[in-house]
Amino acid sequence: MSAKSKANPKEKSFSEIKPGQSGCIVGYRNTDECARRLQEMGLCAGTNFRVVRVAPLGDSVEVEFRQCRLCLRRSETSEVCVIAIEDDAK
Repeated sequence: MSAKSKANPKEKSFSEIKPGQSGCIVGYRNTDECARRLQEMGLCAGTNFRVVRVAPLGDSVEVEFRQCRLCLRRSETSEVCVIAIEDDAK
C-alpha cells in the first residue's frame, strides 16, 4: 500500500485528522494482527469516520463511525491510510 500512498497526494496518516474533522479509510499499510482486528471491528476500507477528541497527552483518540465510538492508541492508528473529507457547509 505504500506505493499507493505516494501516488495519492490527498492520502494522510490518521494522526493528521484533527478533532471534529471527518475522514474515510483508504486501507492499511500492513496486514498485521492489529490491522485485522480493526477491520473486524468495522474500520474497513471505505468506512467514513469522525475524530471526536484526542487525549490530553495525545496517545489515544476517540473515533465515531457506524453509530459507535471507539478509543484507539496512536500505535494502532499509525498504519491506517485515510483521506480527509472536506466539510462543504463551511
